[in-house]
Amino acid sequence: NNLINTPDSLKWLLEILPSKNLGIALAPYHLETLGQNAESIAQLINALGDQIFMFYAWQYGMGCMKKLPKDQELLQMPGRGKLDFKPIVQSLKAINYSGYTSIFMHPVPRGIPILPTVKETTNEIKRAKNYLDANLI
Repeated sequence: NNLINTPDSLKWLLEILPSKNLGIALAPYHLETLGQNAESIAQLINALGDQIFMFYAWQYGMGCMKKLPKDQELLQMPGRGKLDFKPIVQSLKAINYSGYTSIFMHPVPRGIPILPTVKETTNEIKRAKNYLDANLI
């Protein structure tokens, strides 16, 4: 239900409204719902280049709209679901991406921590970061 929600519409937006102040917050989660895979997301990253201002390290997994068992909710995190982040992070490296990266997921209900304790949440985010870092090589 968005106007700018496909790979082509992202490219067209930047083409129609060129500005150093307009960029893309890229979330693989939303692209996966359109049938995009790791390779097509990597190609999009190459096409968008320095117009990517923020990267959400977030995948579809089993979605985030209904309550699921915690192990299924965590499939949104890098390294847990089906999405291979290697081509994605390698494309970010190739374009010299230096913006913010948010390791991200939506638990259900919204607003609760991804895991019960600060320590568990921190360890999960570190695990995902290590997975992403390992795929930069």
